[in-house]
Amino acid sequence: METKALNLSHLGEIEALVRIAFAKHIGIPDPSSFESGASFASRFEVAADGAFGTFIDDKLVAAIFCTGWGSFGFFGPLVVLPEYWGSGLAQTLIQKADQFFEEKQVELAGLYTFSNSPKHLALYQKFGYWPKQLTALMSAVVSTQDATAERQSTRFSLLDTEAQSSYLAAAKQLCNGIYKGLDLSSEIKALATCKIGDTIFIEKDGGTVGFAVCHYGHGSEATSNNCYLKFAAACDQEQFSRLLTECLKLSSEVGTTHMFAGVNTARHEAYKTMLGSGFKMQAIGVAMLRAQHDGFNRPGVFVIDDWR
Repeated sequence: METKALNLSHLGEIEALVRIAFAKHIGIPDPSSFESGASFASRFEVAADGAFGTFIDDKLVAAIFCTGWGSFGFFGPLVVLPEYWGSGLAQTLIQKADQFFEEKQVELAGLYTFSNSPKHLALYQKFGYWPKQLTALMSAVVSTQDATAERQSTRFSLLDTEAQSSYLAAAKQLCNGIYKGLDLSSEIKALATCKIGDTIFIEKDGGTVGFAVCHYGHGSEATSNNCYLKFAAACDQEQFSRLLTECLKLSSEVGTTHMFAGVNTARHEAYKTMLGSGFKMQAIGVAMLRAQHDGFNRPGVFVIDDWR
């Protein structure tokens, strides 16, 4: 048995393992139908040194992805081949994740898991991760009429290098106001480099007041025909609602039929705004944190993410 860092050459093995493990847990007969069309390729662009796996007889039997967003980090998915469940392989990989967060000087670490699984909760509690608030996975139907509406946002992919640097700095400043040190630069740049979606920005009075990291198309984390909001943030409820509208416009413009996004329900106003914008709950999970505080899962925060 050997546990080591993974790279892009392991992508096919990782994705097969993820589909087998989750299909078994959820009860899906055909593993290939789980998250059909989605890929983890961009994870290696976001954090090239954040994936680890365990091999037995040269076969990948367990894997984990770790992601750092500045001062905040999370791990997931963490998957183990079903025949090795309960063998302790997951614990070894969680230790790798904690080491990764320490090396990256991550101050707050978390994860998303099944809210109805005592086994998962107990495992993560061993390492100091404690269940906090629920996270709702939500979807909205994208209307073709959205594409005809005049866009009032800026697409990162259409900017020159100098302008991109300016918008990256603006996004960093906005996130720092939400949680000190929170930085989504790696996610924004990964989309642009891999060409698997786009990041949109909205402005008011000459300043950036919101942005959204939108995955879509082949090689992205979005499933087939979907736009996946990996992360979105706005300064207040009005701008958050406006940002959602712009995301729906982009989704329609690029030809997707649904938008998928996760929001922690402790961000009560954000959750209610999404419901009012046509989003419906598809599944529910729980956020777990290694902290006595709630980080940026709190009222008055207008952020979309789900830490998967």
